[in-house]
Amino acid sequence: DSETYQSDDAAKYFQSLEEQMKARGLNIRPSNGHLATTCPKEASRWGDAASIWPLGERNVDFAWLENGGVFWPIPEGRNEQVVVTSSFSMNGFDNGRQGYKLDDALKGDAWEIMFRADNGFLAVPAGLDAELKQNL
Repeated sequence: DSETYQSDDAAKYFQSLEEQMKARGLNIRPSNGHLATTCPKEASRWGDAASIWPLGERNVDFAWLENGGVFWPIPEGRNEQVVVTSSFSMNGFDNGRQGYKLDDALKGDAWEIMFRADNGFLAVPAGLDAELKQNL
């Protein structure tokens, strides 16, 4: 709704995205997902930057824009926002790739990644990332 997105245009965009993702049979949608960013500086605008670690291996989904960037606002000159997941492209083809890889999206510069984790997730403060990865 407009209150959530602080903009009527953004609310309309995410409602349209919701309908498109649902029509394509994707389990993840704006209504059941969260937005994260690959940019700690951008994340810190919303509070302490953290890395997200979904709990469990089932009912976890990720989606991002094929060409990277943010879901909203749509950059000038971009006519289409193609949402992809690790196994599906909303435009119906995968450009000859065997799906899209989350690790490629995570390397993007200030990309937003939508995620869904039905069993919850841990938000680990960015300052503890190195120690956490070392202990995995």
